[in-house]
Amino acid sequence: MSPDNGIYNTPPLDFPILRKFHYTLYANGTLSNASQCWLAFGPYYPRIDINGSVTNGTVCASPIVEITRHAKLGMAFAALFVASVFFSLLNLRKHARVHLPREKRWPVVSRCLPWCWLVVVAVCGVLSGVMSIDVDRDYIPGVPLVLQSFFYYLMLPPLLAAVWESVRHWACWQERQIYDRNPASLPLASSREVQERRLPVLFYIFAWMNFFLAVPRNWRPLLFQSSPGLQETIAKPAATDYRFRSAAFMALGALAVIFYSLSHSIYHYRPPSSRWGMIYGAAPLKFTLILPILTVKVVQTLASSYAWSISPFNYNIQPGWMFGFGYLPVLLIVMLFNFFGLVEPNEDRALMLLRWEQRRNGRRMPVASRRLGLRTSSWGWKVPYVAYRDAVSEDDELYLELAERNEL
Repeated sequence: MSPDNGIYNTPPLDFPILRKFHYTLYANGTLSNASQCWLAFGPYYPRIDINGSVTNGTVCASPIVEITRHAKLGMAFAALFVASVFFSLLNLRKHARVHLPREKRWPVVSRCLPWCWLVVVAVCGVLSGVMSIDVDRDYIPGVPLVLQSFFYYLMLPPLLAAVWESVRHWACWQERQIYDRNPASLPLASSREVQERRLPVLFYIFAWMNFFLAVPRNWRPLLFQSSPGLQETIAKPAATDYRFRSAAFMALGALAVIFYSLSHSIYHYRPPSSRWGMIYGAAPLKFTLILPILTVKVVQTLASSYAWSISPFNYNIQPGWMFGFGYLPVLLIVMLFNFFGLVEPNEDRALMLLRWEQRRNGRRMPVASRRLGLRTSSWGWKVPYVAYRDAVSEDDELYLELAERNEL
């Protein structure tokens, strides 16, 4: 190796200089002294001065690799999550509109919370998907891997909260219909009200424990995946430690509360014909589709906290495990929520139509129902026919005019 004004820039590197400044040349083509890491192959050889300083070097976590399926799938999911934000905001605007006098018993925020949580889920999905680009392009795992892992796991707590708030509000809507028909049919004090006050507290205990056990932590050990040895000794123990496992069990507890809450609501507001129909017979189709998908997501989170080979924090994970069982269930749940949100009518409009139909002639009016966007098919949002009490003071002709003008 020949000197050039004190600069050594022609391979092979000057190993006495490397040893003097504690540099180590690794088999993967990187040069490091524990505080700095440089690429040392092909056109990326660093220029090392006789005093140990490095010029014209390329850091190890540089995006020099071509993107593969991992990055392409990440970009696709990020684009779909971006689109879902638009539909979630559209549904939030639709269902948050108030067409009846506000009542403290039926707060509008109850309708809005599921859509707000879905927006949070989508934003986390977008950020995690975008980070997958640099995860693929970086020669050595760097900060993008940590950011992808962080936002990937951050999707789970708001996803659970979105499903919970939707199930809880469905029960509120069932209660509102019964109360609107006959307030005396609901007892002032019962186990139903006690459980409906305590179940939200129990759910959010599980959800927040899932968040605090998994998210606020030292994510730096996930960076040490440049070699199989580092993966086994540093990254794998960090990704499968007791905190991630405990957080997964907290998510499983939150899921159990959601199932119980839905069963409890069906038992009180829509009694099924059989035990098997408790969930899949009497529950809305939306929940019979979403809850199994959410179960897959939670089980995958629990399994990956034990099995490093399918962990989303594994740099070498097969894309099918991460995107097929990690991102896809989240996206499907968001899409299903938005689909049914577009199909379902605004609650106030539905309640006004049902009152008007009862006042008019005691039976449904298909024309008005279609113009108001209501559906009665098995896949839609069923609004059961009940003999609602006469709770409005407006004239029948005003309701008919509003229905004809589609202003309800």
